[in-house]
Amino acid sequence: MKTKILFSVVGTLLLSATAHAFPEMVRHGYAACVTCHVSPDGGGVLTWYGREISGAALSTWGGREKSYWGPEQKEHHETFFAWDLITPPEWLLLGGDVRLNRIQYRTQDGGSASRLILMQADLEAAAKFKKLTIDATIGRDENAREIFSRRHFLKYQLNNRTTVRFGKFFHAYGIRMPEHAVSTKRGLGWDQGSESYNIEGALVDSNYDVFLTALLSRPETKGQNGMVFGEDESGFSARASTFLAEKYKIGASFFTGSTKSTDKTILGPFAMLGFTPHFTVLSEFDFTNLKLKSVTKDPGWGLVSFNKADYELIQGLHAFATYETYRPAFSDSTSGVNTLGAGLQWFPRPHFELQTVWKNDKPVGATEGSHYFFLMAHFYP
Repeated sequence: MKTKILFSVVGTLLLSATAHAFPEMVRHGYAACVTCHVSPDGGGVLTWYGREISGAALSTWGGREKSYWGPEQKEHHETFFAWDLITPPEWLLLGGDVRLNRIQYRTQDGGSASRLILMQADLEAAAKFKKLTIDATIGRDENAREIFSRRHFLKYQLNNRTTVRFGKFFHAYGIRMPEHAVSTKRGLGWDQGSESYNIEGALVDSNYDVFLTALLSRPETKGQNGMVFGEDESGFSARASTFLAEKYKIGASFFTGSTKSTDKTILGPFAMLGFTPHFTVLSEFDFTNLKLKSVTKDPGWGLVSFNKADYELIQGLHAFATYETYRPAFSDSTSGVNTLGAGLQWFPRPHFELQTVWKNDKPVGATEGSHYFFLMAHFYP
């Protein structure tokens, strides 16, 4: 196979560090995502405490020192948004996500081409009224060229450990992480933009958590010219995990569901292991059974996995390596892809993230793979 080189430069402007979870924080004892996020499963708007931790523990230069743009942080419960341009009340949390993607790639004739893509442009707000929290995003869908809400939900706090949630969001399964194009996300049909309407019950204790989610519907995605892609999906998911010695989280997930064309059963273990304050391993293995409704023969089980070893060289600067497998069916020895990756990730200040990644996708049985490289920059005032 002829090797193809893809160079991708991704520039991301974030109005707040709210769009992504960072599971490597387990090494500091943050095994429960709800400590720093409004969503019990992580991702989305940060709590006031989460905004402080993004400076104190995540970034190279954080805390409350004064930067070129102004003070990084104020005292507890006075943390501001957009460097004091907006100071919301304590009950209101603001965020957002704007992502620009510039891709440069080599064409078949040996030339080069480039594209600039606006991947995402969202604002997000979460308002808390006693035990009720309302969270919603509003933004532009660049595929359909229209205004839409990527995520919105109502959350009710039954007690200190238990919440119920209804609305549009990702169901809890496996490791909640920002990489949406990996095998355990895109490979399972749960890529960015595929949030579904759900009813969720969550029990989060200091030693364990349990999530039960009923997927009611996943809206079909519209492309340009009105073309529809992606299928409506309904089903049920369950995820349970336990926290060991505060810096280790192990668990298992289960999903059963269907679309117009496919019946899915997916299950498997995952682990978030903070071996030291600097070294973290993330690992997820999902056994899959994907049956096409148009085919009577059962293809049998397959395996999808994601593994990442992350080492913090200095506070905020990480070197990592990844290995992914995608085998939709063990019965087909010619299908599947193995992906090897490596990169650097740097959080210089609470408002910035830079990342460079190299990956090699190698189909099963092939002698060569496809290499690609991208640079990513996040900014979140």
